[in-house]
Amino acid sequence: MDNPIKTHQMDRSRRLYQRPVLGILLVLVLYLMTATISEFLVRSLVGNNEGAGVLLKFSIFSLLVFIIIPLLLKLPRGNVSFSKYLEAIGLRTRIPIGRIILLALSCYFIFAVIQLSGSLIYYSTHPGKYVLDLSRHSLLGSGSVISGIFEEIVLRGVIVAILLGAFPKVKAVMISAVIFACLHLLNMLNPEYTTVWVLAQTVWAFGLGLMYAYLFVTTQTIWPPIVLHYLINGMVGVWMRGLDGQDLTSALYGIPFFGLLPAGLAILWGRYLWKHWESTNQALSEC
Repeated sequence: MDNPIKTHQMDRSRRLYQRPVLGILLVLVLYLMTATISEFLVRSLVGNNEGAGVLLKFSIFSLLVFIIIPLLLKLPRGNVSFSKYLEAIGLRTRIPIGRIILLALSCYFIFAVIQLSGSLIYYSTHPGKYVLDLSRHSLLGSGSVISGIFEEIVLRGVIVAILLGAFPKVKAVMISAVIFACLHLLNMLNPEYTTVWVLAQTVWAFGLGLMYAYLFVTTQTIWPPIVLHYLINGMVGVWMRGLDGQDLTSALYGIPFFGLLPAGLAILWGRYLWKHWESTNQALSEC
């Protein structure tokens, strides 16, 4: 005879994707726990070995994304095959890789130009001289690799997929951007950050969150946001020298030049490019 308690727990687990608020809260809690645990293990086991730290964090976050979320929580679509899970979070796609790379790189070009413009304006009115230093990238750091990959998979792939099961696309994108922005408020706990800097981060994170979610929902693949997020995190030090400080002026420069302006332009460009590709595909299919 089946255990009624066990059966009830299984039923609740299968229905979790139909309870978006609870499902998202669980995912966020597990994501933050994973980030905390992985950071502790890196500091304890590998210290300053950045390469080993990235590999360790990658392994721990992979456990969350590929085991815990789909198999234990059965999110975001319930009890489906692993292939359907990858499709739901946008990791499996039929879009040609060339289009993915073109979309991500062209959107990043917008960021690079706007960030460079912001720095040039900043240094035209402040002491100092802008120096282009390509060595200031962090393309191999965990803040670029891990955040670029797993923030997108969890915060866009999983959470947006959950939201799309309960809300229209526009509302799902907006809610996910608010969640992304609010997560940056946790930086208040970091003594290295000033309050004004964290508040500025929250504002531009909202713009970036809109962009990442929009690209995911529009293309139905998480790869363009992953590549774009990785490049933005990894190369911001090269272009946006004005962000070296954490005073009010730097924060105010960061809001338009690092977040809202390039994110808005990237959304418009991504929309145009995607519609162009769709019309091209339609024309080819009619030939």
